[in-house]
Amino acid sequence: MKSLTIKIWAARCVLLVALAGSMHAADADTWKAYCDGAKKAAGERRFTEANQMISKALAVAEQFGGADPRLIETLFLAASVQMAGKQFAEAEPHLRRALGLREAKLGTNHLSVAECVFHLGNNLSDQKKFDEAEPLLKRAEHICKWKNGAYHPTVGTCQAALARNHSLAGRYAEAEKLYIAALKILGTQATTRKFKDRPDIIEERVFVPDYRRVMQIRMELAQTLHLAKKYKDAEDAFTQLVKLIEDREGKDSVLLINPLLA
Repeated sequence: MKSLTIKIWAARCVLLVALAGSMHAADADTWKAYCDGAKKAAGERRFTEANQMISKALAVAEQFGGADPRLIETLFLAASVQMAGKQFAEAEPHLRRALGLREAKLGTNHLSVAECVFHLGNNLSDQKKFDEAEPLLKRAEHICKWKNGAYHPTVGTCQAALARNHSLAGRYAEAEKLYIAALKILGTQATTRKFKDRPDIIEERVFVPDYRRVMQIRMELAQTLHLAKKYKDAEDAFTQLVKLIEDREGKDSVLLINPLLA
């Protein structure tokens, strides 16, 4: 009798585990469907529908727990959807929560934490909270320098974001220096080498500039110089931008419209 009771109990445990597993899989499928729906709606600029889908995705993601990467992924998605819809203030709490979760799990100086800090800093810039954004963008730059080296593309990306923050705040001289520093990194093809596993195994990585991103930074630099009333320098910067577009995209590129008008 005792043996039969144990077998029944064991069978019930197996059934409960199986049910829990199937429910978890169903939740994962539901979460993914909501996320995919939000991305599709946002891509079609149906932001009200996208936000509704995001709310449902977050409700499911909460059940996975704070340690599950899907919760942070959903918070990032929520913020990106809201920022695409110019809802910068609404996106801020999601970014702050994602940062808190990553810091709790990874510490304060992890590259994934730098990613959160960077996006939060950009969000605050978009809200015109320039003094709040500056230390966050500097912190992201510091972590990237420490982890990746001073001339890594992530450092240039942080410098460009910090330059934009300074320019929007009217600090044009500081912005100019950072834009130039960012372009030296992001506009130059480079090869990085590092030891992998053993000293005799070297991994090489070639960085090829994202010229569309370089064009955007050059445009922002030219506009900053113009706002600073450095008109000759601004003209030279616009000329360099036009040449880059012609070289990379052709002389009939629609990308030439803005710099030519400027």
